[in-house]
Amino acid sequence: MTDLSRALLETAEALVRRGRRRPAQSDPRRAVSTAHRALFHGLAGEVADLLLGATRRGGPARGRIYRALDHRFCKDRLEAFAREARTGPETRLFCSTFGRLQGERHRADYDPGARFRREEALGSVGRTRDALAAPRRTSREERLERATRVLFRDRP
Repeated sequence: MTDLSRALLETAEALVRRGRRRPAQSDPRRAVSTAHRALFHGLAGEVADLLLGATRRGGPARGRIYRALDHRFCKDRLEAFAREARTGPETRLFCSTFGRLQGERHRADYDPGARFRREEALGSVGRTRDALAAPRRTSREERLERATRVLFRDRP
């Protein structure tokens, strides 16, 4: 988990836990969107760390990796990877959560009629927290496989 993904997750949780019993829709909607953003930055940070090394946190190469990740491509590739028999349970958790949260984020950001209860937003935050912890329990080889899948297209 990167510092940015951790901070975004904390922001999402703070938004949803504000003092009001029935929060304004902007809070849970923003929390759902921010939770997905935390997961995306967690993925981008992990990909950059795997390819560049965790000690090379600055510089243009890291920025290029972040910019290379396309949300829809990542979602599709991660969901396909999760369906493979050799994929471990922690990777499947991360991959399926990424797709689910992206759908929730689209609803929160683009559907003016969508309504979110506090419990739903807290669920998104909790799923994000679980998914961000999952890669630490997988092999480097499996993390590298996931990283290359979200960056590169397969050639026939």
